[in-house]
Amino acid sequence: METGNLEEDVCSVVAQESQALVEVLCSQRHDILRNLCSLVTDQPALEDLRQLTNLRECATRLVGHFKTAEPVKCAEFLQALCMSCENMPMLLESQLMCAAGCVTGAVESNRKRQRLDHVQNYVDAVKTLLLQKYKRVTQDVVREVHLHETWVSLQKRTSSRNRVDRIHGQDGEDSSVECRVTVESLLGNSGQVIVLLGQAGSGKTLLMHCLGHRWAQGAFPSFHLLFLLEFRQLNLVGQPLSLKELLFRFVLPPSSEDQGEEVLDFISSNPEKVCLIFDGYDEFRTKFANPDKLSSALDSSTQLPIAELLSGLCSQKILSKCTLLVTCRPRDVTYMFHNSGYIGELLGFDQKSIQEYTEQFFQGKDRSICERAITHLMTSRHLLTMCHVPALCHICCVCLDHLFSTNGWQNSLQLPRTLTQIYLQILSAFLHRNSDKSSSETVGSVLQRFRSEIRWLGSLAMEGLEDRRIVFEIEESPLCFTDFATRVGILCQVDLNFEGRYRSLVYSFMHLTMQEFLGAVHLMTSESVTDAAFKKKLALKTRWAAKNEPKMVFTDSIQLFLCGLASSDCMPYLILLAGDNAEARLRKRQSTVLKVLESFAGNANLTGPKIVELCRCTHETQDVALAMKVGSRQRFELRNIRVNPVDLDALAFVISAAEGNAILDFGGCSLEPECLDVLPNCKKVESLIFHSRKYDDKFAQSLSGIIPKLQTLKQLEFTNCSLTDDGATKLIHALKECPMIEKINLSGNILTNKSLKLIVDTLPRLLNVTSVLLERNSFHLPELITHIEQMMTYRMASTVYVTNGMKDISLNFSSSFKKCNTGHQGSEAPETLVFTDCKLLNSNMDDLCSFLGRSPFLVCLDISRNLLHNKGLQKLLDLLPQLKAIQEINVSENDVNMDGIVSLAGSLCTCTNLSEVDVSCGGEKKVMLKFRPRKSHFTTFIKRFCLTHSDVSPSYMNLLCKKLVDCPNLLDLDFSFGSLKDDTIEKLLNNLPKMTSLQLLIINHVQMSTNGALILVKSLIDCKRVEAVELRPKGDAFIKFVQMKAEKATCRLTQYVMNCINVEKLSGILEQCANLSVLDLSSNLLRDEGVEILVRHLSKFRINSLMNLNDNSLTQLGALHLVNSMSTCEKVVAVEVSLGTEEKSLIHFVQDTVREKTLSLRECKFGADHLQQLMEILNRCPKLVKLELSCNTFDKERLHILYSLAKMTSLYSLEIKNNDLDVQVFKELFLHMNKYGAGWSVRVQEKWIKAEAAVTLTASCLSVNPNILDINITDGTMTACLKENSGLTEPSVNTGPSVRSISITDCDVEGRHLTCLEPVAQKCYLLQEFELSLTRISREGAAHLYSILQSLVNLKKFSLHTAESASDEVVLITEALCQHQHFESLALCHHVISDDGAARLGRILQNLPHLKSIDLAQCSGWTPSGSCELMNGFGQCFSLESVRLEYLQLEREGMACLAQSLQRLTAVRWLRLNKINAELTTTEESTTVIRSLMFSLKGFREIEELELEDMRMGESGVEELIKLIPTWKKLRRISLSGNCVSDRDGEWLVEALTHCRALEELNLSKNKLSSTCAVKLGQTLPSLTQLRVLDLSENLIDAEGSLRLSEGLHSLKSLIKLHLTSVGTPDLAGLAEGLKHCTNIEDVSLAWNSCGDDVAEKLSEVLPLCLKLKRLDLECNKISTKGAKLLAESLRSCSSLEVVRLWKNPINNSDSHTLRQTDQRLSFSSIQT
Repeated sequence: METGNLEEDVCSVVAQESQALVEVLCSQRHDILRNLCSLVTDQPALEDLRQLTNLRECATRLVGHFKTAEPVKCAEFLQALCMSCENMPMLLESQLMCAAGCVTGAVESNRKRQRLDHVQNYVDAVKTLLLQKYKRVTQDVVREVHLHETWVSLQKRTSSRNRVDRIHGQDGEDSSVECRVTVESLLGNSGQVIVLLGQAGSGKTLLMHCLGHRWAQGAFPSFHLLFLLEFRQLNLVGQPLSLKELLFRFVLPPSSEDQGEEVLDFISSNPEKVCLIFDGYDEFRTKFANPDKLSSALDSSTQLPIAELLSGLCSQKILSKCTLLVTCRPRDVTYMFHNSGYIGELLGFDQKSIQEYTEQFFQGKDRSICERAITHLMTSRHLLTMCHVPALCHICCVCLDHLFSTNGWQNSLQLPRTLTQIYLQILSAFLHRNSDKSSSETVGSVLQRFRSEIRWLGSLAMEGLEDRRIVFEIEESPLCFTDFATRVGILCQVDLNFEGRYRSLVYSFMHLTMQEFLGAVHLMTSESVTDAAFKKKLALKTRWAAKNEPKMVFTDSIQLFLCGLASSDCMPYLILLAGDNAEARLRKRQSTVLKVLESFAGNANLTGPKIVELCRCTHETQDVALAMKVGSRQRFELRNIRVNPVDLDALAFVISAAEGNAILDFGGCSLEPECLDVLPNCKKVESLIFHSRKYDDKFAQSLSGIIPKLQTLKQLEFTNCSLTDDGATKLIHALKECPMIEKINLSGNILTNKSLKLIVDTLPRLLNVTSVLLERNSFHLPELITHIEQMMTYRMASTVYVTNGMKDISLNFSSSFKKCNTGHQGSEAPETLVFTDCKLLNSNMDDLCSFLGRSPFLVCLDISRNLLHNKGLQKLLDLLPQLKAIQEINVSENDVNMDGIVSLAGSLCTCTNLSEVDVSCGGEKKVMLKFRPRKSHFTTFIKRFCLTHSDVSPSYMNLLCKKLVDCPNLLDLDFSFGSLKDDTIEKLLNNLPKMTSLQLLIINHVQMSTNGALILVKSLIDCKRVEAVELRPKGDAFIKFVQMKAEKATCRLTQYVMNCINVEKLSGILEQCANLSVLDLSSNLLRDEGVEILVRHLSKFRINSLMNLNDNSLTQLGALHLVNSMSTCEKVVAVEVSLGTEEKSLIHFVQDTVREKTLSLRECKFGADHLQQLMEILNRCPKLVKLELSCNTFDKERLHILYSLAKMTSLYSLEIKNNDLDVQVFKELFLHMNKYGAGWSVRVQEKWIKAEAAVTLTASCLSVNPNILDINITDGTMTACLKENSGLTEPSVNTGPSVRSISITDCDVEGRHLTCLEPVAQKCYLLQEFELSLTRISREGAAHLYSILQSLVNLKKFSLHTAESASDEVVLITEALCQHQHFESLALCHHVISDDGAARLGRILQNLPHLKSIDLAQCSGWTPSGSCELMNGFGQCFSLESVRLEYLQLEREGMACLAQSLQRLTAVRWLRLNKINAELTTTEESTTVIRSLMFSLKGFREIEELELEDMRMGESGVEELIKLIPTWKKLRRISLSGNCVSDRDGEWLVEALTHCRALEELNLSKNKLSSTCAVKLGQTLPSLTQLRVLDLSENLIDAEGSLRLSEGLHSLKSLIKLHLTSVGTPDLAGLAEGLKHCTNIEDVSLAWNSCGDDVAEKLSEVLPLCLKLKRLDLECNKISTKGAKLLAESLRSCSSLEVVRLWKNPINNSDSHTLRQTDQRLSFSSIQT
């Protein structure tokens, strides 16, 4: 081309494309246009351009300038334009670069033009490919797709994890904003990641091809390239791929390598101009990889596994800023890792679209068939809801076409009702295409004729589902079958690229749901499917899956089809497919489906998606009984999911089948308008709940047309929505037509007074309404009061709540108000008005009080958190006489001050029914008024004035007291948690004598000085009515008054810091108190100086019981001051001092003459000087009788002081515990006692007193002091008693010790340790009782014992317990007893005795004619013959009075010999046969032996105690025992625990016990007694007046039984112990009340009964009356903190009670700790105390 032509060509190009150039320039940034203008060299023209402000005008002038410019200048302009402008159409850019390059000859321009040519050619090829694919995909499409009419619900995407948690947890509301957009608009903006969801058959694939088609036609100009890939194709990828390989291998390969490089370079450089569409993620076999785990450095050339490559693209780590559109089914979106983007869901057909589609489908066919099909679709609810899904709409049309074509005009035509039935029809329709039979051939005949083909298709479908495949190669299938399936349209042929190789003979099913349907048919009919494999397919599918679950491919519908095939309607078709002999197998599988669904029906934890799935499955079965069980769920929560008409239709099926009404909670669900049309089919909907901003006036308008059709509707919640007055008007008018409506909730909307007025006007027509909630709306004050007055005046509502700045309004109604609304007269239903946080002023009170005065039934009024001030409060107080029914008024937080509080005090005295005024923080916080009913029968009651958390000045205290002086009722005055200065307390004290109605002054946790507390103590002097003063700075504090003069008073002043001046002042006050009973000054940091002052004044105090000085930081000097009080004050009877961890200092007083005094000194650690002073004090106290020295220290220099105690003539009892003294010290002490004292009782306790040391101590004491009468060592403690003066013996060689009893038990002593005792014991000629417990005897020990026993000629009682013994060691020992003719008691426990030993022991027993007691508990080792020998010898001891044979091991022969021996022992008075181990083989044998044993007791006329525990006597044994009981007149104790005593035998037993008038203990625990026996026992108890112990634990006594027992307790004055542990009823309040009659009760157990606070409350009332109670066990009940507090309060009056066990009750650790601090006797530990 010549130069001139080239120049003319560039100018002509600019002229030709001028309009396009202007459009490109108008879309650019201002700086780009400004830079291009600078190319203009003509200065005047340039100035003109710069002065233009309109962008389009500037662009037009600029292009016009270069149209006429020189060609070279024009070419430069075009090159600059192409280099700087964005989003220029590629074809235009290529044309401009070509023209410019021809003029300039620039190499770079030519290269870019070539590059653009390559890219443009590739773009053209891609467009051609997309157009071809579109033509192939849409060739059978009935209706043209209009993207601008296809709608998507789109919302900004949140993190996947949050969405999953929200869906699964059903918590909260999906707050993301949804918008309704068209599919075409999805590609309106570049750089977005969009996930398009759609259920199976919604048309996702077709729409993606339509988008590709529209782009190929020139739409979406911002995208230069659009790639459409299918996941089914990507499933074939086995090797890592790069982006280049992905696009060129699976979309379109480039024509040359250069073209490929240029296209890839363009994609990498311009990602914002590229759109990638991935269709069918639900068909992808695996999950996307987690993008967080991908490398940050990824580019288009990096080869990655396909899952990682796709994840990198979706997360924009690869090809950032490209536009990505992915389609999948809703459930599979969870498997896609993502952080941002959009998620949209395809909306289905509405009714208009369904009708249009049907008309187009039948276009060209018989018009009558078309009309008939449309009529059937529009009138069949089930078919219409299915047609919401486009694919199902097509299938329904095919099905109807087939039905009407084959069945003609039959009026009785049965249409399919479920998805499964439709697929059976569609399968028949497709198969009929290959049929040469009559067009009227039935479905059954078609299925039977093509049974083999269907079986093959089912097997192929299931194989694909199992292997996660949806495409099948031709080699896998017989050619005849594939040709058949392709010909009828069930299979279709597709082209797939196998790693770069094109294969044409690849098949897939016509749709995934058809593959699932045929797979379900295979599962149901095939013999090769096991029951386990079949059942495995019946899991509910949620619509959202967790990321840690394996990805399941296209299995959304298989369980639906299985459930549909379980319908009885499908059984004939299944038999045709499976064969006649398969009916039993088919019914079993159908039954399995129903059972699995029934198990899901009982699961209360199903999330919303699973509930919908369960309803869908149930609907498919068409089983009404199953639907009834599924529908029995009271609440259906379907939050934050999209609900379509098909779902709601299934929901309607189960709800309508249920017996009860249901609650439908749609939460933040996305609901199509067609869903609301289905709602009336839910016949038993009781409650509808909607809460999401997506529900607006338009939705409310649609809903208002549906609500009147729900005749069972009782509750409507439309909360947190976008409802305005317009939408509310529609809803409220609709509710008029709902006769059952009870609750309306329109909270969280945008309602105003207009809606409120409409509601108020509507209320008279809502006869059953009980509640209306209008919280978080926008109401205003002036009109609001008018509306409230209207409701209160005409009694429309029982409770009106107005709160939160008048944004929240709620109305409640009672049944009485319903009567008022319907014209009933005489109703006096209470009213409540709450008007809080509404900025009410004093000026508003006139209007408010005006109508309040006309509200005679107003009970509660709450006007807190307003701005009333004192004047507004006064207006309210003036109104009080008019409020006839008022019970409570809340005026809190209304800026009231002390002047207002004084007014309140005056009203408390003048207003007769005002019972309590409760104010806090000086009126700034709480101001509560409580009233007594005017019609109350109680004319006198206690009034209460509380002013807490307040700092009261003296002047206001004086004003308050002067007002309260006139109170006509008894008065409680409470200043807790406040602050009282000394002058304020003085004012209070001055007024106390005048306040004659005051009964309690409460000052808990009040901040006051120590001096202020002392001023209050003076009330004991100034006011004679004071009964108790209890003061502490932190804790409960009060002054209690009585009506008359107090006879005695208590004073507790604790936890203060008192110096000497305070103590002197206190002492002066106490000297003037004439009637003090208890003085408690514990925890006051008195120290030694303070105690010294008190002791100095002690003789002037008139205290008659106790002075408590615990925890006052005393030293040894202070302890000596306390000891000195014994000599300085005659009335002191005992002093207890402990300086250990828990400091204890108590002084006890008596008013009578003191004869004996007691001193206890623990952990004092006295030094030498202190001990010397102590001895001096003790010598000045001639009446000191008992002295305890525990945990002190005596070194060698101070031991003489200890020995000098023996010289004190008045001292008789000495306890020395844990003072680190050794055996020599005690030996020396006993030596001194032998010289100087007589009649001593000495108790010694040291840790080392065990094993050999215990024996050595015994021998040492006996050797130096022959005057010891009894010596006992048990578990580290020795007790010794000495002779009186008249019988003193001097130690000598010929005279032995005077000891009568030696006992060494539980000290880990072995037989070999007796060596040192043997020589001393052999001299104890007067010893009568010898008791040992040894861990091991040994031969050596047996020899020592034999030697000792031989020398004890006066021995009458011998007891030997052992933990381990060799066979017959004990027999050797007892042979030494044969010569003791006066021996009376033998106890041999836990010994091993052989047959020979048993025989010898039996002979020994026969030689002890005076034997009165024998104990062989837990002995063993013999055979039946040996046991008979022993029992026969035992039977010869005719003088026996006490027999103990617990845990004895006897066989049948031994038991028989025992029975014979017992028959001969008629003198027995105490018999214990607990837990005898009788080795019996049969029940009959056991019954015979037990009866024989019971019969052997017939001669026990003198029996007093009988224990037969855990013998399992049964009926026969108990009946035999019952016959004997009436003859036992002296019976005092009987224990039959664990004997399976039945209720009937229990009645007879109780009746028999009425003859035992001396009975003191009855134990029937661990039996089978119930209320019948308990009732009988309750009737019998009055006759058992001596009963001291009753144990009925672990029986099943109900409430009636416990009530009758409580009645029987009235006469049991001697009862000490009552155990009712685990008796099977919590109703023990009546029994607890009965305890007040048991005046001697000491031990009560009501544990493990689930008792509640009612029992605790009753016990708190009774405990102060049980003056001797020591232990109360309430463990493992249901007593809360409230009940425990009541018990703690009652403990103040229970001085004898030692422990209350509350372990395993619902009391948290914090509360239990607080309660424990209040009273240490409350135990929350599992350790028994």
